[in-house]
Amino acid sequence: MPRPGLRPRSAAPVVETVCPIATVFGKQTKVRPTKKRPAVKHVPIRYDLQEIALETVKAEIKEEASRSDKGEWQDVWTSIEAYRKRVEAPVDTCGCAVLGRKEFGDKVYRFETLVSLILSAQTPDLKLAPTMRLLQSHTPEGMTPNALLAMDPELIKSCLATIGMQNQKTKSLLATSRVLHERYDGDIPPTWEELLALPGVGPKIAALTMSIAWNKDVAIAVDTHVHRISNRLGWVRTKNPEATRQSLERWLPKEYWGPINPLLVGFGQTLCRAQKPGCAECPAAMLCPKIGTKKAQH
Repeated sequence: MPRPGLRPRSAAPVVETVCPIATVFGKQTKVRPTKKRPAVKHVPIRYDLQEIALETVKAEIKEEASRSDKGEWQDVWTSIEAYRKRVEAPVDTCGCAVLGRKEFGDKVYRFETLVSLILSAQTPDLKLAPTMRLLQSHTPEGMTPNALLAMDPELIKSCLATIGMQNQKTKSLLATSRVLHERYDGDIPPTWEELLALPGVGPKIAALTMSIAWNKDVAIAVDTHVHRISNRLGWVRTKNPEATRQSLERWLPKEYWGPINPLLVGFGQTLCRAQKPGCAECPAAMLCPKIGTKKAQH
C-alpha cells in the first residue's frame, strides 16, 4: 500500500529487446546483434611516374657531376694513359683506326674505315686485320662501294670466313654500299644520325666512324672493354654498353670522348681483362674500387 499523501510512482516502461534465435550444436540460443562499424573511406595514393623518373635522373646526374668535380677520375685516367704509352695493345696495330688505306685518298679511307668497323662486330682485332687485308687485296686500286657491289657475294663471304657471322656481315656490307652509291656519291654520311641509319651500323660503329673518318667526337664509342672497365672503376653503374655511353656522356668532358675508346680498349686487352685482371701490375690499383671483380690476379 502506498503511504498516505504520496502518489504512487508510475512504473517505467519495460522495453524488451528481441534477439533472433539460432540453433547452435542442437541448442537454441539468442544471437546478440553486432554493432555495424562505420565504413572506412580509402583514398587512393596517386604517383606521378614521370616526376619520379625525372627526379631519379636528376639524382644520377648530380651524383655523376660530383664525381667528376672531385677529380679522382682524372688521376685514374692519367695512370692508365701512362701505362698505355708504355705498353702496345692489339688495338694500336690492328684496330679499325689503322686499317683504312690513306694512299688512295680520303674517300677510300673513310669507306674502308666504315667497312672495317662493320666487320669488327664480335671480332678481336688480331682476327680483324688479316681479314680486312684479304678483302682489300681484291680491290688493289682502293675499296669503294661500287667495287664491293661488283664483287661476287660468295667471294666476299669467303674473305670473312675466319671472323664469323660472315653471312650477315656480307649482307650488311652490300646493303650499305648500295645506300652510299645511291645517296652519297660513294662517300660515307657526315653525321651521326645518318650513319646510324645504315645497315649493320650501331651507336659504337657510328661514334668510331665519326671520330676516325671525320675527326669529330660526337659520341662515346662503348664496346665490351669500355663498358666493363667503366663499371669496374665505378665511373658508371650500368647494365649494357648503350646505358654506359649515355651515363659517361653526362659527366665526362667532351675532349675525352674520342680518346676513351682506344685508351680503355688497349687497357682491357693487355691488363684489365674480364677474367683475372692483373691488378698487381695495374698503375691505378690504389684508386680502383674493383667493382665486380671476384678475384684479382696477384
